[in-house]
Amino acid sequence: MKNHTDILPRWLSITEACTYAGMSDKTLIRYVKDGAIYATRKGGKWYVDRQSIDSFMLSDNVFVEETVARLKGVGI
Repeated sequence: MKNHTDILPRWLSITEACTYAGMSDKTLIRYVKDGAIYATRKGGKWYVDRQSIDSFMLSDNVFVEETVARLKGVGI
């Protein structure tokens, strides 16, 4: 049985990464700028590391940031 790592490429476009991560492009770019998700720019186009998204989603950062935003009354 194949898992997502057998099907998806490691490097995703912004659009593909947003779909994969289930977040908007603005949110994804914010995490990239904060250094939480790794991306690189080649030839004027952004490529996002899928494994970096996986690591980020498995970390407690998402839970902590959502909790802090909720306490501040701001949605992510």
